[in-house]
Amino acid sequence: MKTIIDAAKNNIDLHLFIKKDDDEGGDFYYLGQALPDKENIEQALMKDKNSKEIPVVHMHLALQNAVNSKLYHYIASEE
Repeated sequence: MKTIIDAAKNNIDLHLFIKKDDDEGGDFYYLGQALPDKENIEQALMKDKNSKEIPVVHMHLALQNAVNSKLYHYIASEE
């Protein structure tokens, strides 16, 4: 996580890819370059598919450019 948090300081470009749903297969959507919001990073636990607790990190990322509105509405829809 430190690599991601300190990306700008270490001249590392972060590129954000997302997948809407596992049911869609292996397709990912490229949203562009992003930087972490260091004020919004939180460590937590979640259960995996076997109900075992695993550590996860939640963070806000700021995109360098706006997402295309058509792609945004597709990703945000619950269909």
